[in-house]
Amino acid sequence: FDVNLVSLNEKTEVIISNGSYFNISVNGTGMNSSPFQISENDVITGELAKYSLEIYNNGTFLQELIFTIPIGNIDQNSPTFSEYGYYAIESDDVGNFQAPVYNWIEIAPQLGGQGTLIGADHTTVDGYTKVLYLPFTFTYFGQYYNTISVNSNGYLSMGGTDLVFFRNRNIPSGIGPDAMIAPFWDDLKNGQMYGYYDENNHYFIIEWLDFQNSFNTDYHETFQAILYDPLYYSTPTGDGEILFQYKEVNNIDQNGNYATVGIENEMQDSGLLITFANIYQPTTRPLEDETAILFTINEGLGLPYLSVMPEYLNVSIPPDTTIVENIFLTNNGEIGTELTYEISVSHFSDRNLEGGRSIENDQIIRGSNGYIPILPMNLLYYLYHNSPDGEPVYGVRLDFPDGFYVNSASDLETLNYNNETGNGVEVSWGFGNGTPLTSVGAHSFNVNVTIEASQTQPVEIGWYIEGDGSGAAPHSVSGTIIMDPTSNSYIWLEYPNGGESLVYGLQDSVVWSHYGSLETIDIKIQHQIGGDWETIAENIDNSGYHEFMVPGPLSDNCKIMVSSIDGETYDTSDDVFQITALNITYPVLGTVMTYTSQDSITWVDLGGVDEVNIELSTDNGFTWLEIANGVVNTGFYEFTVPGPPSENCKIKVSSTDGEVYNTSELFIIADFPIYWLIPTVTSGTIQGGEIETIPIIFNSYGLEPGTYEAFINIFTDLGQQISIPVYMDVYSLDAEPEIVSVSKLYQNYPNPFNPETTIYFTAEDAENAELIIYNLKGQKVKTFDLESASPSPFFADGHGYSISWN
Repeated sequence: FDVNLVSLNEKTEVIISNGSYFNISVNGTGMNSSPFQISENDVITGELAKYSLEIYNNGTFLQELIFTIPIGNIDQNSPTFSEYGYYAIESDDVGNFQAPVYNWIEIAPQLGGQGTLIGADHTTVDGYTKVLYLPFTFTYFGQYYNTISVNSNGYLSMGGTDLVFFRNRNIPSGIGPDAMIAPFWDDLKNGQMYGYYDENNHYFIIEWLDFQNSFNTDYHETFQAILYDPLYYSTPTGDGEILFQYKEVNNIDQNGNYATVGIENEMQDSGLLITFANIYQPTTRPLEDETAILFTINEGLGLPYLSVMPEYLNVSIPPDTTIVENIFLTNNGEIGTELTYEISVSHFSDRNLEGGRSIENDQIIRGSNGYIPILPMNLLYYLYHNSPDGEPVYGVRLDFPDGFYVNSASDLETLNYNNETGNGVEVSWGFGNGTPLTSVGAHSFNVNVTIEASQTQPVEIGWYIEGDGSGAAPHSVSGTIIMDPTSNSYIWLEYPNGGESLVYGLQDSVVWSHYGSLETIDIKIQHQIGGDWETIAENIDNSGYHEFMVPGPLSDNCKIMVSSIDGETYDTSDDVFQITALNITYPVLGTVMTYTSQDSITWVDLGGVDEVNIELSTDNGFTWLEIANGVVNTGFYEFTVPGPPSENCKIKVSSTDGEVYNTSELFIIADFPIYWLIPTVTSGTIQGGEIETIPIIFNSYGLEPGTYEAFINIFTDLGQQISIPVYMDVYSLDAEPEIVSVSKLYQNYPNPFNPETTIYFTAEDAENAELIIYNLKGQKVKTFDLESASPSPFFADGHGYSISWN
C-alpha cells in the first residue's frame, strides 16, 4: 500500500512525502521503501511537529493517522511542549531561548514582604481553599478568568471553587479542580499562604510558606506561583505566562504518588506535565531548591478575543436631551472564529465568580477520631456538599455494622433525622423528611451509639448521598468511613463539647470524665478544623476540671482535646464551639444592601471593648476597606454603602488594637438600574476579524445638572470581560459646557500584528506633537510627525486620530 505524509503545522515542511510499504503481518512492523524527507523551520528543540499519514491501497483511501513528534534531539536541557502551545522552560535549560532566572520574591510580612495572609473559605480535614479576585484578567488555555481558587495543598485553579483535593493525580486528569495550576500538588499542612499584587511590575504572586509534607513532617515546602498580566507580558495567543519558583522543595511522598507539577485546561483533557509519581518527562529535571519553571507560549490556536474602542466615553449634554455615541467591538481572532457577547450597564466594573460541576465531589467525612466500647457516645460526621450548579442534597444514609447500636441522632440542618434506632441499622436523613440542603460547605451532625464490648477492630461504615436530580449528573455518590477503636483507658470530654460560645479574654473551664489509670493529662485547643493543636495545660492532674483564660484568635470552629501525656488516649469536642466577641447581628447571611443607600451595622459586645474599628470587604475577606475608626462601642453604626457590588461582602468589627475582632456572614451589595445610559444592542455574535458598531444612547431627561458616572460592561462566552467608564456631564443652559482636552494613547489593532497595525490616540494639539515608538529594550524605533495624522472614524467627536505602521 502507498502513503502520503502531510505536515499539519508550520514547524516543518515535507520535501518527499510519498512512500510505499509491503505487506505487514499482524503485530508486525514495516519500513517504507523510500524515506520521507523533511526540513525544519526556525523552531526550538523539543517543539511538537504534527503530521497526517494518509494510507491508500491501489489508489483507494483507507485511513488517516494523526501523530506528533518532538523536533531535534531532546534532553534535560530542552523545554517541554504541549499540543495547545504552552511550553515550560526550566532555569537550567539551554538553547535559543531565554531561560528564567530564579529570583525569589518574598511576600510574607514576617520575612519583610508586603503580602496578605490568605485565609480559608472552605475547610475540610484535607485542607482549605480561598477564592480571590485577580487584579487583572488572566487568559489561560484560551479562557478568560477574573478569580482564582488558592488551595493549601499546593495548587491554584482558575475561577471559583470550594473543592479540596489533597490526593494528587496525573495531568491531565478528570480528578481535581478545573483549570489547575499546580506548582507542588501534594498532601501539605501547617503552613501559610500569602498573596501580593505588584502594581509596578504587573504580576500577582501566591506563596506557600513553610508547609509540612504529610508523608514526613520533618520536611518542609516553600514555593510560589507568579501570574503575569497578559496586557504587559504579551504572547501570540494572549494566554498568560506563569512562573513557578522553589525556595525549598522536598518531593518525598512515595506513599501518595509524590507531588504533581504542571498545568491543565478547564476541560481537564489537555495540559503540560512536569512530574507525577516521581516520574519526570525526558525534558525535565528533578525538582531542586532555588530553581524556577516558566510556562509561556510561542504559538497556538488563533482564538477569538474582544477589543473595544474607545476605552471610555465622556459627553456633555444639556437637560432634557438625547444624544448617541458609538462604541466599536472587534473580534481579533482568525477568520472562521466566532465570539458571542453580552452588554450591560452598572455603576461598577462587574465581576463574576465562576462555578464548578454537579454533586460528584460530595462526601461524608469522619469527625470523631475513634470509638469507645460499652459506654454511649456521640460519633461526629460532616457532610461536605459542593454543587455550584445548584443541585441540593435530597438525602443522606449511614450503614452501621452489627455491634453498633444507634440510640439517636441529630438533624442534618434542613435534612431531618428519620428516627431509625437499633443494632446495625441504616440511619438516614431527608428523603422527603425535611427540605433539601442547598448551602455548600461542611455540615456537622451526630449519631449517638452504644458499641458492644466485642468490637475491638477497625470497622467500615458505608455512606450514601443523593441529590434531587436538578443539576448535572451524577445525582448520587457513595463510599465508606473507617472507624478505629480507642485504647483501654478512656476520657470523655463534656465541656466545651460543641455549640458553646466562649468569650475571648474571660475565665472559663474544661470539664471531662475519665476511666482507667491515667494520672496526668494534657489539654489542647484547635481554632480551625484540621489546624494545629495548641497546648493550654500540660501534665496536670486528671481531676476532670480545669479553669483557663480563653485564648484568641476568635473562631467559629474551635475544639478542645483532653489527652494522655503520650497522646494515645484522648477525646475531643464532638462538635465545634465559638471563641467570640463583638458578635455581628446585621448584616446576616443573604442580606442585600444597595449601593449609596443608608444602612447600618449592629453587633453585640461580649467583652470589654470601649472603641471599635469597622471595615468592609467585597472580595470575601482578602482585602478590607476601613469605613469607621475609633467609634464608641454602642453596637450600632450607620453608614453610606460603598461599592463595588459583590455577592461576597463581609463586615469586620474589631478593637482598635486589632486583637479582638469578628466578621459577618457573606452578604450582597447590589447595584441599581441606570436609566440615563442605554445600549441599543445587548447581545450578539462577531466573526473573526469583524467590527461591530454599538450605538449608546445618553438621555438627560429629568436629570439635574451634574456629572453622572457608570460603566458599560461587556462579557464574552470565553469569560473575557471589559468595562468602559462612562461620564455624562449635564450642564445648565445658563452656563457654557466645560470642554476638556485630553491626550491619550489607546490599544493598537490588531495586536499581535503581521505585518501592519493601527495606533489610535487623542491629542490636545496634533500640530505640535510627536508619537515615538520604542522596543522592549527602550531603544527608539520610529518617530511619527502628528501633523500628518488624520481623524479616525473610531472617535465620534472627530478629535481622535490614528496612524498605521508596518
